[in-house]
This record gives sequence, structure tokens and C-alpha cells, in this order.
Amino acid sequence: METGRPPRLHFVLRCIFFMAAGGAAGLILAGLSIQQWLIDWRIIAILAVAGASAASLDVLLFERNQWSFFRAITAWAGGFLFLTLLMAIVLVIPYAILAGVSKAFGLWDAWEILAMPWSLLIPLLVGAVIGCGSWRLLDDY
Repeated sequence: METGRPPRLHFVLRCIFFMAAGGAAGLILAGLSIQQWLIDWRIIAILAVAGASAASLDVLLFERNQWSFFRAITAWAGGFLFLTLLMAIVLVIPYAILAGVSKAFGLWDAWEILAMPWSLLIPLLVGAVIGCGSWRLLDDY
């Protein structure tokens, strides 16, 4: 990449990558606990394709001399899986605290019977916010 400030598209594509990984991590954790092992793999697959595609497109647009198409897709798809697992492991701690607090106040049963859109939307949004926040922490520009 050239010296100086990278274009906004670079930041947008990388942020999409992190937000998709965080959203997938949130959905996996929600599927494991709230929804009693019912993980919606289709949405996670869509997030994985969107995240890996955004990061691969970023690499091919701004670092095309260093990466081939196959190598970029393979590396960022593997990176997406690793980042999703890492975020899921990191999110377990605040998620466990939230579970303990909600059980103590009797809210856990309400979480388990949430209507389907909310039981997907809330973990997706929480994970995406965590992913965006982690990207902003790593952003050195």
C-alpha cells in the first residue's frame, strides 16, 4: 500500500470483516446458550462469505502486487474462522456475566423464549459492535 493515509474504502472493507466475525461469534454463543444449541449456520455462512469477501477485495484493491486471488481468499477465509473463534472466546466472559445477572433477576427465561427475529438480531448486533470496536482499537490511522 502506498505511504500516507489509506482510502476510506480500505477502512470500510476491513471493518466489514471484523463486524461480520463479531456477528458470527455472537450468533454462535447465542445458539449455544440461549437457543439451546440451535445455531443458525446459514446466517453464519453468509457472514463468513461477506467478511472474507470484503477483506479479500480490500487486499486485491490495495495490495494487489503482493497477493494472488486464490491466496487472498484462502488467507482471509481462514482468518475469518480464526477471528470468529477468538471473538467467541473473548465474548464468553461478558456473556457469562450477562447470563449470571439475567438469571439472578429472572430475565433468563425471557431470553430463552424471545421471538425469532430478536434472538438473532440482538446477538448479531452485539457481536458486530464488539467487532467494530476491536477494529477501531487496532486501527492505527
